[in-house]
Amino acid sequence: MVKLLTTAVAGAALTLALAMPVHAQRIMGIKSSYDEACKLMELNPSTAALTHTGYVHDYSIGYIQYGSSTIDPVSGRYYILTEIKNPKPNDPNDFDVKSIIRSVNTNNGSFVQYEGFESYNGPFQLEFNMRNGKLYGVDRGYHTGVRLLHFNPATGTSSVVGTYNQIQPRHTGDKHSAFDSDNERYVYMVSRLRPTYSVALPAVAYINVNTGGMELKDVNIVSDNEYLNNVFNTSISHLSEIQYDDVTDAVLAVWGVNDDRTRVVKINSNGDMTVLADYPAPSAGVQMVFDQATGRIVLQLMNGSDISNSTGMIYVINARTGEQISQVETTEVIGNWECDNSQFAALRFRSSTTSVENDPATNGGLTLAPNPTADGMVRISATKPVESLTVSSMLGEVVITRSGTETLTMPELASGTYMVEARFADGTRSVRQLNVLR
Repeated sequence: MVKLLTTAVAGAALTLALAMPVHAQRIMGIKSSYDEACKLMELNPSTAALTHTGYVHDYSIGYIQYGSSTIDPVSGRYYILTEIKNPKPNDPNDFDVKSIIRSVNTNNGSFVQYEGFESYNGPFQLEFNMRNGKLYGVDRGYHTGVRLLHFNPATGTSSVVGTYNQIQPRHTGDKHSAFDSDNERYVYMVSRLRPTYSVALPAVAYINVNTGGMELKDVNIVSDNEYLNNVFNTSISHLSEIQYDDVTDAVLAVWGVNDDRTRVVKINSNGDMTVLADYPAPSAGVQMVFDQATGRIVLQLMNGSDISNSTGMIYVINARTGEQISQVETTEVIGNWECDNSQFAALRFRSSTTSVENDPATNGGLTLAPNPTADGMVRISATKPVESLTVSSMLGEVVITRSGTETLTMPELASGTYMVEARFADGTRSVRQLNVLR
């Protein structure tokens, strides 16, 4: 298990997610077309409004691997697997295809290109460990089973965590992976035949990224509804768009069965699956993300002949109760949704904070003085420009936000411990603990 900031912070993080504070994390995705570069967009799930944040590419790209994106919980950078097509010298209509990963700064739109996975033919189902900011993915070019890789963006290199021939990779664009950061496990949704059934039913593979060991848990529906039991046990049950709730230790997923209704489900550590909500089946696509800080699911269902001319709805759902919080109609489509859970990670995991603080390339030399403060006046010092400051209570509530400043005045704050996060102009951030004594 992780080392937390303090015992109080561990409890605070639990309260943070269960109390459902009003502030939420950002949802990011990709908007692409045939005639312009792929844009990184921020989605407001309450209004369906999109804000252009940056470009995944500085030119039109041939292919994006859907289901292969994630957000770094330390830096807040958006990562996505793409492919570059280079014309062959002797035949301009034939191409050499190279898999790469692009990382986009969600604050200033700049990108970095990584090619460390090239020898493995590119990974997919990318996931970050919120505890330490390490990146993992499944090898796309290894076809006899699943090979889990650890990728180091700082060096552009990758290494094999383990090979698992008893399960098969999922070669669709859906999201079949998540990460359990508390227990440092890569979570992969698979299907396998069971002796008593003639159809493939879902199972969850939990892969320990430190030991390489894997545990398979068959998924079983828990319901008094005879129809649901019959559908689950006699049809091809397809679970996708999976997320992991680190507070309740549960897998969240979208359950689709043939042309039946689309259901949002929760799967506990024993493999027991319960239905949280259900909606009419979409004809053009489905996406789902999970906001760890608020405990809310954001679900999009689109209908139409194809995704380019579809309309649909965005639903916000309480993951604890299944209650629908809001819904809004949309005609805008962005792919590869990801939720920036960096604030949640900084509160819940010590290393998510200290790894940023101790990294000389990103910490900006941030200092607070005096600390403790008795009058709420704090001088801010940093070695690079500070773009914004956020002060949060130990329960995760944002109490103060400021644009870049050299002095932070907080006379209204009561005695206690607070987290001060500075975001720098280059997109990096640093977090410091501040004590207020009255």
